[in-house]
Amino acid sequence: MFRILFAREASSQFEKLDNDMKKRVKTALENISNNPFRSSQIKKLKGVTNEYRYRVGSYRILYHVKKVASV
Repeated sequence: MFRILFAREASSQFEKLDNDMKKRVKTALENISNNPFRSSQIKKLKGVTNEYRYRVGSYRILYHVKKVASV
């Protein structure tokens, strides 16, 4: 499982969403944390490394995957 960290601006934008969209975004974030690479809603962004988008209705969740070696 991957850990999700919000950018400050993303956090404030999330708080402005209506309750139904917040639930949909939370579900999408759970899906991303379980597997950030495989879903019909996930697309790799062109021209950048390890950056993806996940479509939730008319919204897009943009995220960066950073792999850290476990100790």
